[in-house]
Amino acid sequence: FFIIRRKGGAAPQTESEMPRPILMKGHERPITQVKYNIEGDLIFSSSKDSLATCWRSDTGERLGTYDGHKGAINTLDIDRKTQMLATGASDRTVRLWKAETGEELCQFETQSAVRSVNFSLGDRLLLAAQDSQ
Repeated sequence: FFIIRRKGGAAPQTESEMPRPILMKGHERPITQVKYNIEGDLIFSSSKDSLATCWRSDTGERLGTYDGHKGAINTLDIDRKTQMLATGASDRTVRLWKAETGEELCQFETQSAVRSVNFSLGDRLLLAAQDSQ
């Protein structure tokens, strides 16, 4: 995937002012979701290759991965303080990770593939949606 950085707030007037995309390589299979942290300095991506990845948004440098799922990671969310990353996958688990170190904090088993995870505004709750009821 790639990001396009705009300089300033005005629309580019010349070709030299056009934003240049930064190509980010690292996933082996299709990407399922990408998300900025609240500060915008980090990007988190999930993929069908069973890895979540953290990237620097200004350079595209791959900072690390979150390894532990046994199936495609369908969804992710980062808390507002960039301390915890939540992932949900086809292996029927939701996992919480220390964002900075990649350490898995805990996992929850579900009855089917997890399609969506989302921290509440105050980060006190985590919502997860799965295929079955």
